[in-house]
Amino acid sequence: EGEGNDGEFDGLAFESTVEGIRAPVAARLGELVVRDAKLAKHLEALRSYHLLGRGDFFQSFFEEAASLLAPPPRANTAEADAAAPFAAAALKSSAFDDPLLPRFRLRFVPPGGVSDEGNGAGAGGSSQKRGPNVRVPSYDGWDGLELEYDTPWPLGLLLTRSVQRRYNHMFQYLFRLRRAALALDDAWFALRRKSASGGGGGARRTTTPGSFTSGHGVKGFGGDGAFQLCQRVRHDMAFVVNNWFTYLQVDVVEAQYRAMIERVEASEGDFSECQRAHRAFLAALTAQSFLDLPSVSDVIETIMRLAGNLLAVVKSLPSEGVEEGVGEETAGEIEAIGAEFSRQSAALYTVLRSNRLANDPKAPFLRTLLLRLNFNGYFFDNAAKTLSGHDAGGSDAPSVRSSTSSMKSFRSGWGEAIPPMPSLSLKREI
Repeated sequence: EGEGNDGEFDGLAFESTVEGIRAPVAARLGELVVRDAKLAKHLEALRSYHLLGRGDFFQSFFEEAASLLAPPPRANTAEADAAAPFAAAALKSSAFDDPLLPRFRLRFVPPGGVSDEGNGAGAGGSSQKRGPNVRVPSYDGWDGLELEYDTPWPLGLLLTRSVQRRYNHMFQYLFRLRRAALALDDAWFALRRKSASGGGGGARRTTTPGSFTSGHGVKGFGGDGAFQLCQRVRHDMAFVVNNWFTYLQVDVVEAQYRAMIERVEASEGDFSECQRAHRAFLAALTAQSFLDLPSVSDVIETIMRLAGNLLAVVKSLPSEGVEEGVGEETAGEIEAIGAEFSRQSAALYTVLRSNRLANDPKAPFLRTLLLRLNFNGYFFDNAAKTLSGHDAGGSDAPSVRSSTSSMKSFRSGWGEAIPPMPSLSLKREI
């Protein structure tokens, strides 16, 4: 109380007193965390490794760990097994001279295990709940892998265990999605090799998803028909998975990271402002990655697992290709994978175009994602046909260019029609 205010609480004076205490403390913490501890370098390291920003390092890791990640993990040795390719990747990439890399190490939490943060982290089963309103899609038995960061003092004031858990949400999401994309790349390589060895290379093929043409029907049980169906299903899956991954890394991680760094630099060393900028960054990653929408996570999980199933089927195809022919059971598996992928794509389309999301704060970012998925009209066209009862797996591949009249109703509410863009090649050069 002060004199002359009749015993009433003076809110303005109280706020001024609190701010007078907070400002010098925040400035001192800012000196310790931002300047002395070099916060920007540690944030860059988290982006490089937790958010897969150092692409050459992870490409080397996946190449080194290919044989390790193919079979299920051995719970007792999985962590040590993964450490070897992690170290080898550092020697073969730009991470070789990174002084902060030794602070990162892979950990493996087996099914039913508990991570350092105290939350359950089962590696198997369906989508994993990893915090309030967050669900990370599952892929296979190696889902227990997570990345641990040895945080030096005083950065622990900002990079708490809760914060590292949120970084691990994104690491596991991007890591699993990247593995699914690599599985589809491996399927493409195997199909090319087997098709060439079987003399099936005469049919014209393109690299645009859903646009393969051939003199053979894709539903035939002959070798060429099965190979053509595998090619088409694989390319359609790669189209969705690669564009989804690109959206996450470019439109979400990179864009939000740059925005955060700009706020940190503009804070002039104010710890409170740096903390707010970092929290906003993590919140944006979760929201714009749709990890808080279980329906989206469920669809992405199914698509990733279908990618793994397709690779297994492709590897089982005869090396003689067209000459050998494919059994009815194998052809049925291929058709089932293609049909399920069409259903899941239609489900994803339905969720992304729902009125709930159209009126959600995520809407601007959703438009960016939809532009990537539907840059040539194929994604919406295929989903519309599936929802209309057409069997996408049993007909010839639809044209990647959908007509304006057929898609007008699906583009309503999202501004002007999306202009056509050049087709992107998803083929990896060998």
